[in-house]
Amino acid sequence: MRLIGIGLLSFMLAATAILISNSTAISLGTRELSELFFGPHLRFEADNRAPRRIGQAEGAAVQRVAPDTPIILSGLPSYQNATFLMPIDARPLGGYLQIDATLQVLAGVEGVLRIAVGNSRRAELLLRPGESERSMRIDLTAEDLTRDRLVVSFSLQGEGPHSPCGIDRGREAVVEIESTSAVFLTFDALPESDRDRVRMAGRQVQVAWPDDQRDRMNALLAAADLNSQGVVVRFDDDPDAVSPVDLNGLLAQIAPNHGPGQPTYAWSEAMAPASGLYALRRFHRSHTWRIPYAMGLAESASLPAALHLDMELSRQAAESRWHVVVTLNGQLLEQRLLAPGEVELRAEIALPASLHQQRNVVEITANTDHELEGVCTTGPELFAALGDASRLEPGPVRFLDPLMELRRELGPSDGWRIDVSEEVTKVEAGMAADLLSALAPHAAAIDAASRPTLIHVLHRGADLDAWSSDTPHHHWLVFQDEDGRLVARRLADHNASETSTVMLLAVVDGVT
Repeated sequence: MRLIGIGLLSFMLAATAILISNSTAISLGTRELSELFFGPHLRFEADNRAPRRIGQAEGAAVQRVAPDTPIILSGLPSYQNATFLMPIDARPLGGYLQIDATLQVLAGVEGVLRIAVGNSRRAELLLRPGESERSMRIDLTAEDLTRDRLVVSFSLQGEGPHSPCGIDRGREAVVEIESTSAVFLTFDALPESDRDRVRMAGRQVQVAWPDDQRDRMNALLAAADLNSQGVVVRFDDDPDAVSPVDLNGLLAQIAPNHGPGQPTYAWSEAMAPASGLYALRRFHRSHTWRIPYAMGLAESASLPAALHLDMELSRQAAESRWHVVVTLNGQLLEQRLLAPGEVELRAEIALPASLHQQRNVVEITANTDHELEGVCTTGPELFAALGDASRLEPGPVRFLDPLMELRRELGPSDGWRIDVSEEVTKVEAGMAADLLSALAPHAAAIDAASRPTLIHVLHRGADLDAWSSDTPHHHWLVFQDEDGRLVARRLADHNASETSTVMLLAVVDGVT
């Protein structure tokens, strides 16, 4: 019996040692018990949570731009970034950047989460197997405090356990940067201007949703104007929310000149010298340049007729050659196989109008046919850049779709009258402001006009049969489809009897 007892005790000790040595098993076991009693532990926010300070509560918080958009790094390697707008009227004396992260890492991963501010690496966190939450505090320098904005870059680097080369293409590590991450600043006097408050809130503003019909119209028009300046307006019942009557004054402080205006062409910003498109790229096997542009958001509706491609490529060893491929919206336009030793490419590539959509992207991919020696080599480091002569040439064909047609009909209007149903909720009102800003930014309210444009804001489930389409006016529906694209459709062509999402019903005089 004594021998049996000693054997059982040895077995239990060995099992305990194995369990203790396996941190992943402990972590997963703890998580499963926690989820059993308290529900799921992981939370991926779709809304903005208040920043959470580490240690002593001090300073005013600056939230990142677009705090409602999740920042998730998935796989090795992966990259993301966040932008924090610094106050202008109030000048910070000191501060720090706090990053809250949730990590999920499988056993065998050797990796690190790198954090850079601007071009300077400021922090690194080793990845440990299991699931954990970590918070990091990064002190800001004097140079950081004087910047207009802080661009924080996240890089997930490492090696997984499955590849013989130590380079894993799976998803063995996932890191979420929590929305509670923020910059905390100290001042001699706290920020008081509306401009600073909006910047520090991540270019967001909470507005009280009024009950009065006239106030609702003015609130939606001002919110649409703010949206066109990159400020996200969310209607709320919070007692600290901005009053709708103060929105126009807020707009005057944030964008007194209504911003820089629309670009000349849809691709003007994507191919601007400051866009980063022409920067030198370093890679091993291949690299892709993306030129996205959306039609209807520029002064000119001209479609690009051709891509003038100017490329500089590094020299390769022996008989290795460059292969360059150009596509438009996933359709092959051109492929060139350069001769050995050829390091320049000058080409004019036609962009068919028939391949264009409301949203477009031109992709230029350069790769090498260099034969790799051995199993685990990544090949030589390569360099390439697009030259300043690379450009999209506008052509004679103009982009026309129902949305553009509606905008053309709205052009002669002398003003706007917004009719908001009493059933529209504060959440639906925020969506309506987004639609209105995309349809016609800088729209002005009216009391009376010779040719007003009437916009009805329709909630989900609104009855469309109540609106007659056999009148001398044109009735248009404006909404977002399931892919987030803005859609304009004549009411007569809409085959549903009720709305499935928030919609605008535009009633305009028939101008053809």
